[in-house]
Amino acid sequence: MLYERAEWHNSQTRQILPESRKDMQKHWGRSSTGKALALALFCSGTLFTAAFCAESPSAKAVNPDDERWQKSLDSGKEALNRQDYDKAEEVLQLAVAQAKNFGDNDTRLAVSLTDLADVERLQGLKNSQKSESSTKIAAIFMAAVFVLTFCLAFALVAPRFKGKAGPLITWGLFIAGWALLAMPLFKGLIASMSDEDRNLAQKKYESCENLYKQALKIWDASGKTDDPGSIETLTGYATFLRQTNRDADAKKLEEKAYAQAAGVKQTLP
Repeated sequence: MLYERAEWHNSQTRQILPESRKDMQKHWGRSSTGKALALALFCSGTLFTAAFCAESPSAKAVNPDDERWQKSLDSGKEALNRQDYDKAEEVLQLAVAQAKNFGDNDTRLAVSLTDLADVERLQGLKNSQKSESSTKIAAIFMAAVFVLTFCLAFALVAPRFKGKAGPLITWGLFIAGWALLAMPLFKGLIASMSDEDRNLAQKKYESCENLYKQALKIWDASGKTDDPGSIETLTGYATFLRQTNRDADAKKLEEKAYAQAAGVKQTLP
């Protein structure tokens, strides 16, 4: 009996062992497959993360030229906001020179040119207003001198002539003296006070318009006419044209800016 039972156990063991080997082989096979799959997923995830980080702006190496340009641009805008036009012009001219290193049609150059043009436009406006103010002050001063000298002439000259002819003779002499002597002197005074500012304003306006045109040319060449920077250039140029009494041309630029802001590309006729 014991012998038979032992034989039965042995036979069962022999049947179980092959099944166990198969199960173990399947188990290790699945484990190897799982390990391979896990390794593949890990490698894929690592590669994806590396690719994402490589494309991430924060992971990109900082371009020293771009950093210097941005610093100059920001500094120029800060000076412009403080209405320190001389400082703003100096720094933005540096930004333009730095932006030229990126290429003649780089939009960073267009941005720099636009900001510099804004400074030139405001400087021109300031000088123009100063010229007008000087002219007004000179005119008021001339009128005051005219009245004062007229009263003085009547007080000194009119009593020397008897009768009704006295005031008439005094008036005639006063007008003749004023026309021959005083008027040329005051005209020279007004010219000296206003011409310098007027000429400086004209130079700033010419420079300003040239800068706006250069910036627009770059925006058109880049194809990024719907960029906020391009629209800013158009509106700044339009403001300049209205400032110089060219309303018809300014309206065309404003319409183009509105169209580009709405996503509709237009070209000026």
